[in-house]
Amino acid sequence: MDAPFLSPDGTLWLPVPQIDRVALFNGGHSRVMRPVQLFRISLAPVQGERK
Repeated sequence: MDAPFLSPDGTLWLPVPQIDRVALFNGGHSRVMRPVQLFRISLAPVQGERK
């Protein structure tokens, strides 16, 4: 996963990188597949004190 982002509501967003599919690495032809995948995970609130 690349560039994870934590939103204010506690959702962790994880875009799936396709750097290996860009034209630079494929003889000048892009092999990027659309739609780009994006995963999200709802994180549970942390209870108690951290140690």
